[in-house]
Amino acid sequence: MGSWIRRGIVVYAAVWVVLFRALEDPTTFSRYIAPLQAILLLALGCAGIVHSLRLANAPVWKYDLFWISSGLLLDSSATVVFSPVSAVLLPSSPDRVALYVAAKSVVSIVAYALVTLGMLCRPIQSNSGIS
Repeated sequence: MGSWIRRGIVVYAAVWVVLFRALEDPTTFSRYIAPLQAILLLALGCAGIVHSLRLANAPVWKYDLFWISSGLLLDSSATVVFSPVSAVLLPSSPDRVALYVAAKSVVSIVAYALVTLGMLCRPIQSNSGIS
């Protein structure tokens, strides 16, 4: 799985450079790069939750990976919606974009509170290995 992730990073970096040079306007909200990054984080968050469910010797809410992945999922899903919609609405309705920014900020605070909760979880001892 490690080599798969390394190759994915290289592909993402190449796609990021192409999108930034060809399509992205760096003076406004991201239409392409931020949603792409958020979709990748959504995939990683889903993989983390599935992995924590497979490990479940204890209730899933006791696993740090579950909370961290949930926070990433929440923040990334808001970014997938927020960035392109804000980029489209900014010229015609900046007041509505200001409301979206405030809403996205609240979602991000909740999401990173979940990440913090995950980082504060105590490690769960594995039943396997040498005792």
